[in-house]
Amino acid sequence: MTVSTCEMKLSEVATLPALSTEYKVENWTGCEVFPDEEECIREEAEETECFWLRSKRKEGGGRLKVSIASSTVFSSPQDTETINNIITDALVASYENLDKVELEIDNNCSSTQKYGVLQGSSREPICFTDHATPLYLVYYFSAQGGGATGTWRRNSASNPQLDFELQTVYLSSDRSCGMHRNFFG
Repeated sequence: MTVSTCEMKLSEVATLPALSTEYKVENWTGCEVFPDEEECIREEAEETECFWLRSKRKEGGGRLKVSIASSTVFSSPQDTETINNIITDALVASYENLDKVELEIDNNCSSTQKYGVLQGSSREPICFTDHATPLYLVYYFSAQGGGATGTWRRNSASNPQLDFELQTVYLSSDRSCGMHRNFFG
């Protein structure tokens, strides 16, 4: 179900206050920022609201991990739906009040296969009763031990799974917000 009406409070889902512009600028992308791009990134960061989600997990509990059968590599719409369900279940189990948020993978199968990443967002912005701006949930997983190197590891020869670790998840007024994300396609 997509949250289209104001049913939740931001204060119940996110850690307040919003992230500072300086933090967003310093963490805008995992890629090198060239001098002529700095002003553009600062403007984007100033215009974009971002909030960390409230975690249900104990502090120091390690990164959230998901495993996906290695045969599930976006060869059909059902594969994409399966991956969305795995990611949604993991995030709902780990973060407060996400049970009504519908997620979708934003990157294509080539970038997942080549770089070992799964990045996505909520399908629709989430409206909050205590916050005027609707916000998207944004997430980024990388292959365990991979990230930018894109190594696909199977967790054992007898159990061919692709293991991914959550690198970041937050709420943002910009669905394609670049904070803590690499851009692979």
